[in-house]
Parts: sequence; C-alpha cells; structure tokens
Amino acid sequence: MKLKESESKEIKIEAKEVKEEKLKQINHEQIKQKEVNLMNVLLCFGVVMVHLTASPVTSLQKDSIWYLLLYILNKSLCFVVPAFLFLSGFKLYNKYKDEKIDVKKFYMR
Repeated sequence: MKLKESESKEIKIEAKEVKEEKLKQINHEQIKQKEVNLMNVLLCFGVVMVHLTASPVTSLQKDSIWYLLLYILNKSLCFVVPAFLFLSGFKLYNKYKDEKIDVKKFYMR
C-alpha cells in the first residue's frame, strides 16, 4: 500500500512540474508575441516616415536645412522596408510552422 502512495506522490509531483513547464512556455510565447507586435508597430511607423519624407526630399532646395534634416531622416530609415518584409515572413512562418502547407492552395487564396 505504501508503494502505491509513493507512486501517487511521484505522479502528482511530475504532473505539477509539467504544468509549471507549460505555463513557463506559454508566458514565453506571449512575451515573444508582444515583442513581435512592438517591432511591427515601430517598423510600420518607420515605413510611414520614409514615405512622408520622400516627397519633400525631392522637391526642396538642396542647400536648405530642411532638405538636410529630411534627407538624413529618410536615409537613416532605409532599413525599415526590408525589415518589415522580413518580419512579415517571420510571422507567416510562425503561423504555419506546425501545419503542412499546400503551396497551390496557399497562393490560390
């Protein structure tokens, strides 16, 4: 009888450890999702800024201070478009990583 009690305690301890591990994993996934969402917002803002500064850079006189400021801002944000595309691919991968993807069906949607 005592053997069964000890086995029962061991099973309860293992179940508790598994439950704690799953909670840690869920919390980690939620943190990663928040970080990805924050990056998405920042990169979207950067893409908007690139588009907003593109027109003034082409129309202002090249010797004005506004041209210099907007040009520096525009060129310093040139990485955001490729980064935004990379992040979109990363999010797609995470969404479908556990599923088998039918390429034809994917592109037909």
